[in-house]
Amino acid sequence: MLVSGNSGAPRSATLIAHRLSHRERLLRASKVGGAFFLAALAFVPLPFVHFFFVPGFLMVSVFSWIRLYSEAHLIKEGTLPCPTCGADFNVGTIRARFPRKDFCRACRNDVRIEAVLEPRS
Repeated sequence: MLVSGNSGAPRSATLIAHRLSHRERLLRASKVGGAFFLAALAFVPLPFVHFFFVPGFLMVSVFSWIRLYSEAHLIKEGTLPCPTCGADFNVGTIRARFPRKDFCRACRNDVRIEAVLEPRS
């Protein structure tokens, strides 16, 4: 990874990506999609409201299921150096999509995280 900010030289760091298996992706997507589907069912008996909320929650359940199922990698945890102040800051569980923007908790400056592919040896 390459970490850059508003000032200071870019620094390199290493984050470990976790590859989700088919079962993990299916379970993760089904939890969120199923929650939205149950929310849609909860609005069925309510008059007038169900005309808007039921189709809305059904669409959100399908789109969230597709989005979560298509994510094959997650960054579970990681520590990155701030390019401005040099302090380490933790990155929680995030999707493995780059470039990302975050901020340093010590100096509150914006930090840009870019993926740099390294050749395998």
